[in-house]
Amino acid sequence: MNSQQKKKPSLILGILSIVLGLLSPIVGLI
Repeated sequence: MNSQQKKKPSLILGILSIVLGLLSPIVGLI
């Protein structure tokens, strides 16, 4: 259970970091 609980937040943070990384240059161009 502990391993699953640790993996979910890490995946969410990883996706958020990638999304923010892709959005930051786009917002900068606008």
